[in-house]
Amino acid sequence: FAALRRESKRTAWNGTIPSDSEIFEDPVELQSIAEGRSTNWLDEVLGSGWQTNHQVSVSGGSEKTTFNASVSYFGEQGIISNQDFERFSGRINLDHRINDIFKIGLSFVITNSVQNWGSSATMSEALAINPLGVPYDTEGNLLFLPTNDGIRTNPLSELVENAYVDERKVTRILAPIYLDINLADGLQWKTTFGPDIRYERRGIFTGSLTNANRGGPGKARVENTQNFGYTIENLLTYSKAITDNQNLKVTLLQSIQKQREEYFEAGVANIPYESQLFYNLGSASVKGDIVSHLRESSLSSFMGRLNYDINGKYLFQASLRADGSSVLAEGNKWNYFPGASVGWRISEEDFMTDSNTFSDLKLRASYGEVGNASVDPYQTAGRLQKSVYAYGETSALGFGLNEIPNSELGWEVSKTVDIGLDYGLFNNRISGSIDWFSTKTSDILLESALPPTSGYPFILENIGSTQTTGLEFNVNAAIVDNSDGGFTWDLGFNIAGYKEEITALNLRDADGNPTDDVGNRRFIGQPIIVFYDYEKIGIYQSDEVALAASAEDKEPGEIKLKDQNGDGVITPDDRVVIGTDTPDFYGGITNSFTYKNLDFSFFFYFRQGNMIRSRFHDSNNSLFGRYNNLDTDYWTIDNPTNVSPRPNENQESPRNSSSMSYFDGSYIKLRNVSLGYNFPKKITEKLGMSRLRLYVSGQNLFAITDYETFDPEVSEDEGDLDSGVVPSNKMFSMGINVTF
Repeated sequence: FAALRRESKRTAWNGTIPSDSEIFEDPVELQSIAEGRSTNWLDEVLGSGWQTNHQVSVSGGSEKTTFNASVSYFGEQGIISNQDFERFSGRINLDHRINDIFKIGLSFVITNSVQNWGSSATMSEALAINPLGVPYDTEGNLLFLPTNDGIRTNPLSELVENAYVDERKVTRILAPIYLDINLADGLQWKTTFGPDIRYERRGIFTGSLTNANRGGPGKARVENTQNFGYTIENLLTYSKAITDNQNLKVTLLQSIQKQREEYFEAGVANIPYESQLFYNLGSASVKGDIVSHLRESSLSSFMGRLNYDINGKYLFQASLRADGSSVLAEGNKWNYFPGASVGWRISEEDFMTDSNTFSDLKLRASYGEVGNASVDPYQTAGRLQKSVYAYGETSALGFGLNEIPNSELGWEVSKTVDIGLDYGLFNNRISGSIDWFSTKTSDILLESALPPTSGYPFILENIGSTQTTGLEFNVNAAIVDNSDGGFTWDLGFNIAGYKEEITALNLRDADGNPTDDVGNRRFIGQPIIVFYDYEKIGIYQSDEVALAASAEDKEPGEIKLKDQNGDGVITPDDRVVIGTDTPDFYGGITNSFTYKNLDFSFFFYFRQGNMIRSRFHDSNNSLFGRYNNLDTDYWTIDNPTNVSPRPNENQESPRNSSSMSYFDGSYIKLRNVSLGYNFPKKITEKLGMSRLRLYVSGQNLFAITDYETFDPEVSEDEGDLDSGVVPSNKMFSMGINVTF
């Protein structure tokens, strides 16, 4: 870091470096350099966590009544001391047959969880703060400002007890009940009422000595959310054997889903004493905003399905579903979604009965449509927000649109064709399936960015259509099935890949034809998420002074971009699609072994051929010389590298630095390893048990990847890797399973 700071102060790309007394203005920095002292802030804030999980269940009943009850506890302490999670849950399932006609049942589930979220500044400050600073003074007291840089605060101050609290409590109750009525032979009606109740409370307290307040008075906020939803379903099923070898089943469904959310938030500042946290908002001298809202939505559905088979060999199914969503625009609330499938169980044919190879072989094909209505309630009408205006010498409150309403929002519809083959070989020693699928999605619901001059950041709209084509393959094999000899080996393997491309967009050119939406980085023929940017091809060297100036108005030591159109000047037209988050293929492999009473298994997951945008590098590779930095091979007059540009105190980050944040996101992870021992019956019977198993396991033990920092795994619906994400951790566990 000291070397980077010195280089950032060089008078020009080929100039001189001032003395340390001019560069390091803080005495603690000079002392650290003199003593060879530095602080590894990540080591200071990251530690070891733990996880515990306990479950107890009991089941029983009589001829007419059966029950199952369970309670469980899950607790986790994160690798950052003020991040933890605790959950209690209980479940009761009860089924009772009243007589030959009526049967009733109940499933009651309640969970209560408390999560301490912690401060996002813990990781961001630990990564960015000057390593020449020290966390404690000579008396062992925490230094809020380890250096005289007022922007960077001690990340350990976020971990002081009750300095920063973000506590999230959730209580959820699910209690579906059903009535099953046998109306006649083959005719059955089932009605279900399923309430879903959810209470959430979030309390946030920010003390004075935290990164958010920087010595200012304490702040607090409380958010309360009440969610009540329910589903009512009526299912009518008719089954009949038409002939000895023909069977018919008809299913009719009617359902209603409703959601109601009430939200309230209050925030205050200038809390008189910090020990109250967020429990006494009324004592604060500064009252903040009070926010509340009500959101209601509903979904109504009707469905009909027909199943027909001949001898169990020829299978047919057809269905039609109608869904109506309240959140969509008038005239677009309802849509119809048909589906059909056929199957041929080839292994049941006479010409296959003597086959010693195929124990199961089924060819199938299907077509189906599904809808997506992921729109906030009232968004189609345009929601209002308040604005405060100066009205003479007083303030006045007004209201304006918070978003541009879209009165044409409708269903996003995906139409999928799937052709598959299920197989079983050698008495099902080897089994699996192969699937080819093609999905065409129309009227995709996505936000589109708008020019700032519009006054609005985006509009939600049906932007266009895509097509996705892919292939999936999986196989399960009993490699060694020598159970009599005490050793078995089972293998499971799956691999899949797909190609996604935008086929049409709403944006039109002068001739009315669909065209690329460059502003939103959407391109016909490319996937939905792509990385559109300049392409870095190196660093301008000392013999390229004229070229750097003419092409990009830069100097040696700065990022060199590729001139895509060959006009000799780098302009926005030189941006290209340099990658996508869509992998070439992904999958996993599981191996399971048993030997007598021992069992051992491990699971690998892989994802290959996708690109990620590392916001981690955006935030931590500024080469500014003020903040800590990734250890990178940067350019100097004596180190003419093409990896990273030269440090420069006059640039908070290098020009076109985003071109350095794209990486191959491929990886192979050892997700899970487990070793267990099942005690022999002669021991369990003496202990009054029917089964006793001990096991040890490990998760996320290692990964193979070219990405050099914490973890290349990102959310599969986003291509960006967060900048301040807490590293994924290895976990070792041991447990016991007991059955009485």
